[in-house]
Formats: sequence, C-alpha cells, structure tokens
Amino acid sequence: MSENGYPQEEPEAPVMSDVPHDRLTNLANDMLALLDAPENADVKGYVLLDDGHAGGIAAHGYVDAQEAFIDLFTHLRAMAKANGMTLDFVAVPESPEDL
Repeated sequence: MSENGYPQEEPEAPVMSDVPHDRLTNLANDMLALLDAPENADVKGYVLLDDGHAGGIAAHGYVDAQEAFIDLFTHLRAMAKANGMTLDFVAVPESPEDL
C-alpha cells in the first residue's frame, strides 16, 4: 500500500468497478459526483486523468459497456477531427483463424 492507502501495483487484470482503486480513479469519481444531481439524470460522462506515471478513468451513467465504448470512440473521433486528424477504428480478430 502507498502512503495514501491505495495499492501501488497495477491490478493483474483490467478492473471495472463502482469503487475507485487508486488516487486517480478516486479523483475522477469525485469529479463525476456532480452528475448525481437529479437535474443531471440524463447526462453520461467520462473523466480521464493522467499524472505522468499512471492513468485513471471513471464513467458515469453507463449501464451497458458497449454503449460506453461507442460514445467514447465517437468523442475521440470528434477530438481528432477538431485537430485536423482522422481517427478510424478497425476491429482486430482475437486469433488468426478469425480472419
């Protein structure tokens, strides 16, 4: 454990949880807490943070992971376009047999 009580090592597998597991995901969750107000019930969002050594992400309002990824990719493409770039996503099969 680190000085602030969060694990220092990255988890062995990707973690999807309603509970923050480190300083950055805790901070991201705190930032998204504003969306808990009833007038924001229709708002979904992400907070992406990076401290130069690690990253943290938190999502709010998503029940379906597929919908969350589609929204994230849509926003990433829009960010690229706004900066004069093109960003395309290509599905890659898990094994050569799936080609």
